[in-house]
Parts: sequence; structure tokens; C-alpha cells
Amino acid sequence: MIQDFHNEKEVYMECYQKFFGVTMRYCRNREDALEVFNDSMVKVIKNLKDGKIKGESFYGWCKTVIIHTSIDFLRKRKMDVVEFDYSADNFYGQEGNSGEQSLLKADILKEVQKLPNKTRMVFNLYVFEGYNHKEIAEELNITEGTSHWHVNNARKIIKQLLLNSSTVVL
Repeated sequence: MIQDFHNEKEVYMECYQKFFGVTMRYCRNREDALEVFNDSMVKVIKNLKDGKIKGESFYGWCKTVIIHTSIDFLRKRKMDVVEFDYSADNFYGQEGNSGEQSLLKADILKEVQKLPNKTRMVFNLYVFEGYNHKEIAEELNITEGTSHWHVNNARKIIKQLLLNSSTVVL
């Protein structure tokens, strides 16, 4: 797959289409998400040039770089994180066949971005990235119980935000 790219711009554009939404889930605004994405692409392109990703799934590896860069960005800004349990396929990223589904996904993403930073980070790792509570605890240096708490708290917050939203009918 790596051989399919002819230059850095192609790598950037391909990754932007596939993964910019990942950074949007971790960041509160588009500017921060773009900063995180660009930092991630610098790492990706440097490692591509150095030939350091042979034998690995390019897209899986790239997504991991983006997730870790997002977490590092939030840590540097001393931010907080959380999540909730909806199937990622039914919740975000699946091709929907109705405008209603797309509106709901956009509304949910907007509400996820309103979560406290640490809660948002845990939520993203658990729901969208498929991490379990033990992995989240190790990655973020928190307890498994704290990870569970953030997930449950995020569920409550998002549910309340969606119920209060005039654009989403539940």
C-alpha cells in the first residue's frame, strides 16, 4: 500500500480523507484538530521516508500515530477525558443511507466535542478505537475504575445534551 503513494501530498490527502475525523473527535475545534493532524502527518511522512513501517498495516499504523499524537496534544494542554458505549459502526464512521443518520452523527460528534477533555479522550479510546478499560488505564496512567467512571459519565452527559438539543429527535 505504501508503494501506491508517489509523493508526500498524496500521503497527506489520503490520510486526511480517512483520518481527519479522528482528530476532530479528540479536539474541541477544527483549528486544534488540524494542528494535531499536521503534527501526525509529519511523523508519518518522516517514518515513511526512513522506511520504518515495513510489514505493518499502513492505515492501522497511521491511525495509531494520530491517536497518540492527539493524546499527547491534550496532555500538553493539561486537558481532561471521557466516553460512552455505543457501537462505533452504528454511531460514527459507517456509511449511512439517509440524511437523518448523517445529521445524527454530526450532532453526536458536536456533543462529544463538548465533553470535558479527559472524558472525551477516554470516550474516544473506548468507543471509537476499541480499547478496553485496562488498555486505557495503562495508556493514560489512570485506574480501570476511573476509565469506567469516565465512560459512564460521558454516556450521561451526551444523553442529556442530545435530549436538550432541538435538532435531534429521540
